[in-house]
Amino acid sequence: MGTLGDASAAGPAQGLVGITFDDGYRDVLQFTVPVLHQYGFAATFFVVSDLLGGSNTWDPPPRRDLVTAADIRELAASGQEIGSHGARHARLTEVTPAELRDEVAGSRTTLAGLLGSEPRSFCYPYGAVDATVVSAVADAGYTYGCVAARVPGVAGPLAMPRIGVGERDTGARFVAKLALRGR
Repeated sequence: MGTLGDASAAGPAQGLVGITFDDGYRDVLQFTVPVLHQYGFAATFFVVSDLLGGSNTWDPPPRRDLVTAADIRELAASGQEIGSHGARHARLTEVTPAELRDEVAGSRTTLAGLLGSEPRSFCYPYGAVDATVVSAVADAGYTYGCVAARVPGVAGPLAMPRIGVGERDTGARFVAKLALRGR
């Protein structure tokens, strides 16, 4: 997202796409990263900073392992971008102001300590975003943010819309998503 955002800020970014992965599932190391390397692509991996090495407790079972601190260092060293998905994957529109700061700024501080540089990109857990949340992300120093869907009154580099793609989105379904929500 950093590279895409920088290109867009420099001028027209027609035809460019960003590849992102939410939550920091560990299985991406085995299944996704080799494919990215094979085709010369880089992606942004949005990780949950306070749950590194844990599991996705926010989803119903079965649980999936999350990346560790060593894993995100390895991803970063291989040219992948590490972004924040919050400290604990909280629904940011429903937390107190102090919790919002911790989720956003605290996560950035934690990841910076692990990576040696501050992450530039943020992805809003659950797609829960409003102007207050975007303001907190800006105040924390992020440059880019990803939203699941366009939010009225919230736009710009901290609210870049995405098209969600899951395991069932193959062939015609994927093309339909691009046609209906893309660009």
